[in-house]
Amino acid sequence: MADPVLAKRVVVDTIVLSGPGRYYGARLSATAAANLLAYDGLSAAGVLIDKSKVAANKSNGEQLEHPIHVKTGIFIDLAGSGFSGTVWYRGG
Repeated sequence: MADPVLAKRVVVDTIVLSGPGRYYGARLSATAAANLLAYDGLSAAGVLIDKSKVAANKSNGEQLEHPIHVKTGIFIDLAGSGFSGTVWYRGG
């Protein structure tokens, strides 16, 4: 049986997963315009795998039907203010 898809709330730049796994997408909500960038890596120096932009007082993003396989991990870089996000992932 496969591990379940996990969800992590993010409000600052953070490492969501260290090591190989799968990225299932992200959803971003903000009170001001904001961006979410997801990388295969442990910092923003990794390979960009997803990006989401959101306008003020809106939400954007979704859970992917087909996940993106990551080799190094998942790092989330948030830019803007008044935001929070949810990242879906699975380790291994």
